Parts: sequence; structure tokens; C-alpha cells
Amino acid sequence: MIYGIGNPLIDIIVNVEEEDLGELGIHKGTMALIDTERMEELLAFSKGRTVSYSCGGSAPNTIIALASLGVEVTIAGKLGSDESSAIYRSRLKELGVGDELAETGADHTGSTVILITPDSERSMNTYLGANRL
Repeated sequence: MIYGIGNPLIDIIVNVEEEDLGELGIHKGTMALIDTERMEELLAFSKGRTVSYSCGGSAPNTIIALASLGVEVTIAGKLGSDESSAIYRSRLKELGVGDELAETGADHTGSTVILITPDSERSMNTYLGANRL
């Protein structure tokens, strides 16, 4: 059994055009830590677009990879009490990962909005959310 402790982030993956990055003031291929207001702007931008969700965060990604190799694993960290938390937990269960994630109503689940341009370049915008608590 391998036990991971880390910062769970739900990846919100959105396909965009090059022009969209300019309109949003995002430099292509970069990673930025963002605040609540900026996260809300990016979520509003993504409404009506094709969006996919994935479990993210360095420790969770490692634990998920180990689970795919048949290793018994569990992850611990902190989520918000929101829809993203439910999506994250459901996906972990599908992937065979044990879940010892704590929930807090004090903030949203940490999230990364990943904007992907047609050439597959990723621009990542991370809101730490509940991971800051």
C-alpha cells in the first residue's frame, strides 16, 4: 500500500483558439496562480464550450499512475464541499484510488483551468482553493 499526501486539483480542460488567449490576457504555454475572481472569469468563459474534467495535482497524479499499474494506493488532501469535489471523488473511485480526502466548506476545491490551443499547447491557470487552508 502506498499512501500519498498532496494537493488535489481538478483539471478543467477547455479547447480554445489562439485569439481566445489574447482576449483573456493569457500568455500561451504559461502557468499562473490565480485568485477567486480570475477563476470565476475563466469558468464563465468556458460555459457553452466543450469541457472535460480530470483529477490533477502532483501527488494525486503519481498515486493514479501507481493505481494503473495495479498498486494499492490511497490519497489524502483537502477538497471543498462543492460539485468539483464530487467529480474528483467519483473519478478516483473509477480509477481504483482509495480516498481519504477531507472536505471544507470554507473554500472551493482547488482547480486548474487548462486552455488548449489547436497545436496542443497548454496554458494553465491554477486556483489553489481548499489547498490553501
